[in-house]
Amino acid sequence: MLGKLIRYDLKSTTRFLIVIHIFLIIFSILGRIFLTGRFPYEADDISELLIALTFTVYIILFAGASFGTLLVIAVRFYKNLFSDEGYLTNTLPVTKGMHLLSKTLSGTIWCAIDAFILYLCAFILIAIPPVTEALSAHWGEFIRLLGFSSQSSFHFFLLYMVVLTFIGAVVNVVSIQSAIILGQLFNGHKVLGAVVSYLSLPPSPRLRLPY
Repeated sequence: MLGKLIRYDLKSTTRFLIVIHIFLIIFSILGRIFLTGRFPYEADDISELLIALTFTVYIILFAGASFGTLLVIAVRFYKNLFSDEGYLTNTLPVTKGMHLLSKTLSGTIWCAIDAFILYLCAFILIAIPPVTEALSAHWGEFIRLLGFSSQSSFHFFLLYMVVLTFIGAVVNVVSIQSAIILGQLFNGHKVLGAVVSYLSLPPSPRLRLPY
């Protein structure tokens, strides 16, 4: 039954989120073409201002996609359990704990997918020869700025980021769900109460970086 609930939750959220991320991938490819000077400019003609504006736009797009993912997960959780739709949900022969677990797992899956797509889009956008050559030449300094030992390999760094991404996805989903549940304790303005509760939650603990 848990599998069916997860598939249902994923199906209801995927139709919205997949559109957002497809557009993000398309714009990242277009940005890559723009930065490499294939179309419509030659590489020597791209000014520093245009490059700065391009990266600013993409930072906004990345933030919007990430925020949109969390918003869809939050709205789905609220509507499915605490709105009129929740009446039908509670008639299913499933415990409340099972409902909560299915939504936590489905939300975590999409949060992780969102993060990996953002990584992919960032790679598409900035993995141009000048950047990759500079990163390769100064890998020790770059990895040390992130808190790692200068001897840390790329594969170790990649594994660490994968683990951190999954933990962050779980923390994000649980924080959203906790805030929505706390918002139900307010006599009125439950949505506002959920927002206030989310902003009042303590920051999630960070993993210690390996030295």
